[in-house]
Amino acid sequence: MSAISLRDVWVEYDEQIVLERVNLQIAAGTFLSVVGPSGAGKSTFLRLILGQEGPSRGAILIDGKPLPDEPGPDRGVVFQRYSVFPHLTCSAMC
Repeated sequence: MSAISLRDVWVEYDEQIVLERVNLQIAAGTFLSVVGPSGAGKSTFLRLILGQEGPSRGAILIDGKPLPDEPGPDRGVVFQRYSVFPHLTCSAMC
């Protein structure tokens, strides 16, 4: 069984289709990189996996169960630039 499963996932904002017919199985322990040009839907895809956003259509499963509405300790993101939180320092986060 896949740890993360996307089944016929679509993301649409009004008339704009951002992701279309995404079908993906990611096994537990897999290292995955998401690459593509600006505007390809990478950030949208990551927000879906985190649970910050839901698909317009389709299903996202984690270990065979629907993705919880809120991100949990089992999912996270590493930002490309540390400047995302300029008000924080290492001592503030530790």
